[in-house]
Amino acid sequence: MSIFNLYAKYYNIFYKDKNYLEEAKYIDNIIKQYCPSAKKLLELGCGTGNHAFHLNNMNYEVTGIDLSENMIQIANDANKNIALPHPKFLVQDIRNFDLNMEFDSIISLFHVMSYQTSNEDLNNVFKMANKHLKKGGVFCFDCWYGPGVITDKPEIREKTYDNNEIIIKRKAIPTMLINENRVNVKYEIEITDKQSNEKAKIEEEHNMRYLFKPEIELIAKNNGLKLMGCFEWMQKTEPNENTWYAFLVIKKE
Repeated sequence: MSIFNLYAKYYNIFYKDKNYLEEAKYIDNIIKQYCPSAKKLLELGCGTGNHAFHLNNMNYEVTGIDLSENMIQIANDANKNIALPHPKFLVQDIRNFDLNMEFDSIISLFHVMSYQTSNEDLNNVFKMANKHLKKGGVFCFDCWYGPGVITDKPEIREKTYDNNEIIIKRKAIPTMLINENRVNVKYEIEITDKQSNEKAKIEEEHNMRYLFKPEIELIAKNNGLKLMGCFEWMQKTEPNENTWYAFLVIKKE
């Protein structure tokens, strides 16, 4: 099983306190600023669909794609409890897909773009965005922001999560690959069943690329797109050396 399919099993427990609604409102506000008539929306790396469901409630026609079959299955299971119209979820590789349709807006959240660690992969996602965007449409995404990551280097972190059935302890051990603009994050995860007290251990590695504004601007330009805005995540202010997460707005003119 791939790390992302394994990760899917506990994904919603890890992020149960994440404020998806406020993040969806932020996305909606940005889209309305740069593409006021946007209706059809594509989410790249939609995970279990938490952002998509909120954006669907904001009257967007949402399609979400993700490489993880397990995450898409969770999203589609949740879809069964939602009245029509509801989002559409598909298993696709964001680096190479063809939905045979165009969208007013494409979004990619939760640092999905930072998982594109090679220039080829990153360029291919921009290529797919151009292919699936209508003229005047916007491509919006968040990412790890280079200046902030270099200023405040990642450290070992430990956190505990739980629900009615299990307790999860997760330790994140980062290794900075400064000449590659990457951080390799090793996760050591211990899962305890509350009833039986049985334990299971999982190890995962997530490679994350931190990005810089000039390289994003260049890749956008090379794919027929234009960088319109670069902000601190969940803000409208410019990022700085203390900004770990940035939000970019790219337009197809």
